[in-house]
Amino acid sequence: MCYQPIGLVCTGDTLVVGAQAEDSAATGINGNQADNTAPDTGAAYVFVRSGTTWTQQAYLKASNAEAGDGFGFSLASDTNRILVGAPFEDSNASGSNNGIGEQNNDLPGAGAAYLFHQFNGLWTQEAYLKTNHRTKDEAFGHAVAMEEGTIVIGSPYADGYEAVKTGLITVFVYQGAGVGWHHSQTMGSPGPNTGDGFGQSVAITNQRIAVGAYGEDSNATLINGDSSNNTAANAGAAYIYDRHPTFYEHVWHPTTYIKASNTDAVDIFGRNLAFCGPTLLVGAPYEDSAAQGTNGNQTNNSLASAGAVYRYIWDGSQWQHRHYNKALNPDALDYFGMRLACHDQLLAVSAPGEDSAAQGVNGDQTDNSALDAGAVYVLSLPMQGYTHLPAVTGEEITSPYPLPQR
Repeated sequence: MCYQPIGLVCTGDTLVVGAQAEDSAATGINGNQADNTAPDTGAAYVFVRSGTTWTQQAYLKASNAEAGDGFGFSLASDTNRILVGAPFEDSNASGSNNGIGEQNNDLPGAGAAYLFHQFNGLWTQEAYLKTNHRTKDEAFGHAVAMEEGTIVIGSPYADGYEAVKTGLITVFVYQGAGVGWHHSQTMGSPGPNTGDGFGQSVAITNQRIAVGAYGEDSNATLINGDSSNNTAANAGAAYIYDRHPTFYEHVWHPTTYIKASNTDAVDIFGRNLAFCGPTLLVGAPYEDSAAQGTNGNQTNNSLASAGAVYRYIWDGSQWQHRHYNKALNPDALDYFGMRLACHDQLLAVSAPGEDSAAQGVNGDQTDNSALDAGAVYVLSLPMQGYTHLPAVTGEEITSPYPLPQR
């Protein structure tokens, strides 16, 4: 059975959809899609648009596809490249090596990522990526991001340099034809603690990297607060890494520590994040307030896991918190902010637990007769505030897939 895609990305006229639980034992490009002998191997599907018509262009599989790898769990794309994460892949290979060592299963759950390149409509696998700091069950490939010649990959369960299971990110840079992709840097959070989940989400824009750590525990608020007071378990945090201005150009260092404006335990701030121009959006799908719309009452925690999204603006010299955003129809267990996507000042926010039986665009948000049907909210992001556009719900209400667990 092919479950709900976790990975989905669109660049121009190309749409890529991940199906992490797809079962084919095929490998490479456009293999046998009907061979369902490898449960949960995973796949990615590439669709292209011509006018108003979408057609499937490619069916992507890992070069070493095996049951349980979860290929397609995460996706990123940039121009003619697609990056696919497989966080449950088991080989003990390292670096960017075009498949060397990929066939062994000596490090269960280490994870991998696969880079595909398109030329004249034909897709080929360009690189097989692994971290040099590899450990069992670290889930390398859980989150991926790319921009031009830079790739960022999260390993949220990796053992860090100062504590176990803190999480890491790895950066690869492209060094030209004949050299390919180089393992540049592996980084952890500036104040790591066990279970931080650093690398749960990643984003990159203009060589600036954002990293979510949904299990971080400090009770700090806003920008560069005290990260040492771990009294708010799983409140979550986000970190900004900038390229160092004086060192070798492919060295990043932490510059900003970001928290919610209303930090609380188990809000899971940083579960997802996205850049949109000079704006960073951070989701906290387990946030509990009953506020509606923009900048409402953050202290009323009467709707468990209603969810929220926080907006931070780079003003040219520092990050500032600008807005606290909620659904217009918040309810408990909606998980608003579980997934984020932004393009041209439009933000899409998923709420997989939303219960309305509405169909299509701008339906009745008050009819909560379809448990966990889910919804997507589209928000306009002018510099001065948010504008809610119509919510989008399914054309047909079907049985929901299980929601992510805390």
